[in-house]
Amino acid sequence: ETLEQKKKFTTSLLISYGITGGICLLFTIFPTLAGDFASSSDAMFGNNRDIIQALRLDRMALLRKDAFTSFIFISIAFAAIYAVVKGVINRKWGIAAVAAAVIINFWSVDKRYLNESHFFSKKDYNSQFALTTSDKYILNDKKPDERVLDLTVNVFNNSITSYHHHT
Repeated sequence: ETLEQKKKFTTSLLISYGITGGICLLFTIFPTLAGDFASSSDAMFGNNRDIIQALRLDRMALLRKDAFTSFIFISIAFAAIYAVVKGVINRKWGIAAVAAAVIINFWSVDKRYLNESHFFSKKDYNSQFALTTSDKYILNDKKPDERVLDLTVNVFNNSITSYHHHT
């Protein structure tokens, strides 16, 4: 790499950081740039302005938090790449720093959607498949061609009947 290539890369890196980091900081400081945080589903609350306002404030807080978090991770990646280009750290350490930031970011986002509350014991899992009195009665009938339709539940969102019977 020539000095000219490094200078050009550093300039591109600074511009990229300025744009992406700047956008994140703008949304952190001025979240209303993203809109009014209204949703078509807010209509289900009718005229309850307190709930609708609370939802909008929550959405705004989520945007602020995510924008700031993005700024932090962009800054970490920028600092690692910049340090490698300037020769402050070894390329391997720069790659390790960016990889660690990516893994930490993925982990923190994943924990929002899949956390300890989503895991349960095998006993709790199997208890949902326990036979009911009706299931036992139907299973005693040995006609294999008959199918079962359980109208006591939403037939399109329930698979428990299919666990024990032909449906």
